[in-house]
Order: sequence, then C-alpha cells, then structure tokens
Amino acid sequence: MAEESAEYDDFLTDLQSVVAQRVEELRARQSAETPSAFNDDEKVVREWPELTGRIMEEFR
Repeated sequence: MAEESAEYDDFLTDLQSVVAQRVEELRARQSAETPSAFNDDEKVVREWPELTGRIMEEFR
C-alpha cells in the first residue's frame, strides 16, 4: 500500500511540473498573440450596469 502511495505521489509531482511548464508556455504565447485592442482600458467594459430595473419595465 505504501508503495502505491509513493508511486502516486511521484506521478502527481511529475504531473505538476508538466502542467506548470505548459501554463507558462501558454501565457507566453497568449501575451504575444493578444491584440492591443483587448488591452486598451478605454475599450474594455469592466463594470456592467444593473439591468434588473430595466428587465422589470420590459415585462410591464
């Protein structure tokens, strides 16, 4: 039983390093491919207005 647990722990350790490497590769590729329009604060909607009141008016 202890041998299986150690083998599983080794698997998780290997998996963790592979996943971390892939995430770093994806981040580097994403930052290189992201158009500047998506990074422009004037063009990105960060907060949406409360729509509940407008929806209630539509049903009346």
